[in-house]
Amino acid sequence: MKDTYTIPELIKIIPMEDEVKAQLATEYESFSDGRKFEIQQILWDALFEMTDALTDLKYDELLQDVQEGKRIVSGDMYQEARSMVYQEYEDILNGKKEEVDKIDKIRDQLKGMMGDVTEQ
Repeated sequence: MKDTYTIPELIKIIPMEDEVKAQLATEYESFSDGRKFEIQQILWDALFEMTDALTDLKYDELLQDVQEGKRIVSGDMYQEARSMVYQEYEDILNGKKEEVDKIDKIRDQLKGMMGDVTEQ
């Protein structure tokens, strides 16, 4: 898990329209220092807000697992949830997230095809 991220990595991690990502990635270095600073602030704020929100969601999932008897309560569950979020960021940066999304899309298509076959 990384301690810090570069601006290109933040652009890749933070969900935004592909066109905006592409524009930021290609034009960022040509911006004035003031504009770069503004963009950096926006990106870091977005990352922190997104991290907190995703951590809360993961933590809720872990608590749900406790309620369902799938796991035991531990004192570090919130930190575990935060680590899961950072692992997702690493997966995005390493291209694993895209691979998983493609596999899920294919799986859904196959399920749809199998449903069509069984209905006939």
